[in-house]
Amino acid sequence: MLMQVISEVIDVSIPKGGTLPHKKQWWSPMLTVKQAEVRRITHRAYKRRMDPGDPVHDEHREVRRVYARLIENTKRDHWEGFQESLDEKSVWVAH
Repeated sequence: MLMQVISEVIDVSIPKGGTLPHKKQWWSPMLTVKQAEVRRITHRAYKRRMDPGDPVHDEHREVRRVYARLIENTKRDHWEGFQESLDEKSVWVAH
């Protein structure tokens, strides 16, 4: 009972935090999934590092390239969307 009352008071009186200034606003859940895939393949390639002819190394290289392109495209799309949302008053934010 006491803990419930304390939790309710905390929920009412402590303001909720907004977006963090260091958070990547362009990051998406799709990038999180792709990042996990890259890490899995990186681990597999590292375990086979003594065998340079293993096809996992080619797969690792290709997955890294796709992931890098995905990040570049996501950043570019986010930036273009941000620029389209600007008006006369907020144009200096982009500057």
